[in-house]
Amino acid sequence: MEQMPSKNRLISGKGIVIAVVIFFTLMICVPVFIMRWTMSQAVREYTVFGKRETEVVKSDMGITLSNQMTARKLTVSHAGGDFSFHIWIEDIEDPEKFMEESFDGTYKETELNSNDLQYEVLAYDDGGDPSAADKVYDCEYYINVDGEDIKHFDIYRFAFYKSGDTYKLKAVGSKI
Repeated sequence: MEQMPSKNRLISGKGIVIAVVIFFTLMICVPVFIMRWTMSQAVREYTVFGKRETEVVKSDMGITLSNQMTARKLTVSHAGGDFSFHIWIEDIEDPEKFMEESFDGTYKETELNSNDLQYEVLAYDDGGDPSAADKVYDCEYYINVDGEDIKHFDIYRFAFYKSGDTYKLKAVGSKI
């Protein structure tokens, strides 16, 4: 009696090929998905400021946003274990008044030097000239952790730029 090939065999040439293709597809897709997801969590950009974003600015940067000013963008980066916050604010009447009334830390006016670590990132616009800043402040902001005040940023700078009748602010805080 002649034996007919069985179609119900578990392991066939086609089955092995399909299993290998699925295995390698998963081996490539899963790490790519994980990398993309972690990168999306590492850098966040906010352009709409509701209550949650306003609280982030208040708690993490010590800046109270009022109705008279316009927050344009907030970038929060936790890449590589270090973190940094960048915020762009417009329609500020007076830099000194802003520092006194809207910033919860300590500050002192300083000169911006092209050798500073934050020189390039203090430009208000991409490719802008940081030396065009009218006022620059070195700042310190402390947060309370378990009853102890800890300096939140190693480097924290505010740069104010004249824009018509008001000022624009670029604030950069980073932990290195």
